[in-house]
Formats: sequence, C-alpha cells, structure tokens
Amino acid sequence: MARHRPTAPSKAPAADPADPAKPAVTIGLIIAICLVAANLRTSLTGVGTLLPEIERGSGLTASWGGLLSTLPLLTFAATSPLVARASHRFGTARLLVAALGTLAVGTVVRSLPSVACLFAGTVILSAAIAFGNVLLPALIRRSVPAHRIQGISALYVTVMGVTAAVSSGISAPLSHSLPGTWHTALGWGVAITVAAFLAWLPRLRGG
Repeated sequence: MARHRPTAPSKAPAADPADPAKPAVTIGLIIAICLVAANLRTSLTGVGTLLPEIERGSGLTASWGGLLSTLPLLTFAATSPLVARASHRFGTARLLVAALGTLAVGTVVRSLPSVACLFAGTVILSAAIAFGNVLLPALIRRSVPAHRIQGISALYVTVMGVTAAVSSGISAPLSHSLPGTWHTALGWGVAITVAAFLAWLPRLRGG
C-alpha cells in the first residue's frame, strides 16, 4: 500500500517581524498612499495663483474672490468632525475611496464655466479633502507596522508638500497654454485623483 504524503502547508503572506499582526509594507501600498497624499493639496494651492484670472474671467469682485479662497478652510472646519463617525459606520478604506470619487466630481464641477459651479465644486472637493486629511493617517496607522509608521508618514507629508508647490507653480502657465484657460487649469488635478481612486479600489476587499 502506498503511503500518503502529507501536503506542505501553504505559505502565509510575509509578515513584518516587528509587528506580526500586520503584513509587510508593499510597493503598491506605498504608491497608493503617495497618490492620496498628492491629492490633499493639489486642488487647492493652484487657486491662489489663478485668482486674478478667475476674478477677471468670471466677473467676481475682490470680496467674492476672498470668499472663494477662504471657502476650503470653512469647509474643513464644518466637515472634519464628521469623519470619525462616518469611518466607524462605513469603514476607513471604503470612505477613502468614496472621498476620492467625490474629489474627482468636485474638481470637474469647479472647472465648469459657471460661477455657481465654481463655488459648489470648491465646497465638494474641499469636503472630500477634509475626509482624506483625517482618513489617510488612520489608514497608515492601521496598515503599516509600528516601526515604519514614522517613515511612511514623513514620505506622504513630503509628497503632499511637493505636489502642492508644483500645482501652485504650473497652474498659471497651464491657464495660458491649454484650451479653456483657467477652467482647464483648475481641473488638471483630476488625473491624479482618478489614479489614486484606481489604486485604492482593489483594497476595498481588505478594508
């Protein structure tokens, strides 16, 4: 009679030795985190350099232009307290994906040729960014081993600062070189938002 050989146990995902409860940090996770970080300032910093053109093109007074610049901060203050409760109810990863989708919609709405859309889109995308500001650090703490949290956090803060500076620097030149003038310059960041959305979408199962 032939002897039955026991099958070898399947290999589990590699775990970080310093924190066996969490899997090792992958390149895909780092890229996904950086893509979200790139969206947390890009849609906002370009407005300052474009504001004179926006006021001339839309007929806004200086007071309304000041309100447009202040609106993201007001939205942050109103929206941020809601994030914890929504995250507890829907899940952090799901909520982040929803925030990225909302950010894409808000960016497109803001770039439409309408003053009402300019303000409405600003509120929508600012609310989405407020959610991202709170959710991304929470996801890092949950998904990254403890001894790597500081490094990953420093990386995402650096990416956030660099992309904010890039957006501020290229928005005005884009408004002169692309069709649609400042409307197009306000909407170019949607490409980064879609990339972040697609990067996090497969992680909904794990979240």
